[in-house]
Amino acid sequence: MVFRNKNLGRWTKVFIGCLLLVLVLALYKFLQIRKLIAFAESFPEASATVEIFVAQPQIWSETTNTVGEVLAPQAVALRNEVEGRVSAVGFAAGDAVKKDQMLLQLDASEEIAQLRSAQAEAELAQLALARYQKLMAQNLSSREQYDQARAQFAMATARSQALQAVIDKKTLTAPFDGSAGLHTLQRGQYLAADTVITQLVGSQKILWVDFFLPHNSLIKKQQGNISIDAPVSISARGVLAAPLTGHVIASEPAVSTTSRNLKLRAAIDNPDGTLKPGMLVDVQIATAAPREVIAVPATAIQHNSTGTFVYVVSSAEKDTPAEKEQQRATLRNVTIGEEKNRKVIITDGLKSGETIAANGSYKLQDKMLVFVKGAEKKETEVMGADK
Repeated sequence: MVFRNKNLGRWTKVFIGCLLLVLVLALYKFLQIRKLIAFAESFPEASATVEIFVAQPQIWSETTNTVGEVLAPQAVALRNEVEGRVSAVGFAAGDAVKKDQMLLQLDASEEIAQLRSAQAEAELAQLALARYQKLMAQNLSSREQYDQARAQFAMATARSQALQAVIDKKTLTAPFDGSAGLHTLQRGQYLAADTVITQLVGSQKILWVDFFLPHNSLIKKQQGNISIDAPVSISARGVLAAPLTGHVIASEPAVSTTSRNLKLRAAIDNPDGTLKPGMLVDVQIATAAPREVIAVPATAIQHNSTGTFVYVVSSAEKDTPAEKEQQRATLRNVTIGEEKNRKVIITDGLKSGETIAANGSYKLQDKMLVFVKGAEKKETEVMGADK
């Protein structure tokens, strides 16, 4: 019995010692954690500096972008109809030419000689016809002889006209005022029929732009019947300092069966002659009537697994004046529409007049403290003015 009491006393002492050790360690850990908490609380609250944007209604025009080719309303590749040897060249490469100016003359000496012979035959046939006509009036000639004389005169006249037509074809003239292209024509050079002589381009103050709209986009935007006079904007990087405006003047009556595109033509003013026929340009055409929407910068739109959202920036609802002046970001789910020129339409979730974070919004989290970029500078300027 005495032995048991001694063992019990020993175990009791061990238990009390262990308990005291655990309590000491727990107290030490508690004080350590408390110190760490106090150290963490000494740091300022997490925050981010962003640019803000106030949502306001604005006019939104739906447009489609495509590529177009610049054309001149007056442009033609001049060719010779008949073969022959060059006897004269009436223009230099790149010259400005006038309407009906002689550009190229082929040797027509043989045809001219034949024409003179034919004209002489026609004159003789005309005299014979007049003679038989007088004899017919006096009943001294038969009707058959008169008809033969008339036929001979008609054939001689037709032969003269045919030779004159060949001579005319050997003289190439400008169909309108314009600028001639480059050429290497030389006097004495032989040209086969249908040889390109030069490219003649008329006035370039007004140009055409032909472009295509994809069939799929026509169906999507319900723009199968784009009206004549619809406005277009023409731009060309590195060529035009500012876009040129124009309007649609014509369109194909049907969509192409090979490309499934609709071809349209626009007319644009080109007063400075910056654009040249054959250039490729960017075409922007309005596809719907302008409407009022709320559009925000694309940098304000954020995405995660739950959807699309923006951060609405507003003053904190606190009791102290200092806390009320603080601004915080609140995550707001939104529904977006089309995007154009780095602006995105908000169709639902945002009201007019609300302030959202734009540039720098990717740094934010829900309820995070926000500093507006530029606000500190304005505050410093105000304080300096007060002094």
